[in-house]
Amino acid sequence: MRALMGLKSSEISSKSSSKILGSTDLTEKECERIRAIASLAVAPLATGSGPLGLLAIGSRKSDAFGQEDLDLLTQISIQISLALDNALAYGRVNASAARLEEERMGPRSR
Repeated sequence: MRALMGLKSSEISSKSSSKILGSTDLTEKECERIRAIASLAVAPLATGSGPLGLLAIGSRKSDAFGQEDLDLLTQISIQISLALDNALAYGRVNASAARLEEERMGPRSR
């Protein structure tokens, strides 16, 4: 898993601003803030069971991120991925435990 520099300010247009954030309901001020981004670094959030999302950081400075920044972003994305995977596993275990407890108790009359 490696962080990648993805977009330059010339590639971020007002039409693509809403696509970047996955929303079509951005205010003009939010679009302006997005267009002010001159460099962007992105790292995947993923586990063995599949992708979880992306971790992205932006800067108003051109070429703001060097290799050390990308390495740090990669390490952060790995830690976040592990935490998310653990949280998802915890939720699955609790749901299974609740289901087993319900089966053990049998049907309840209401």
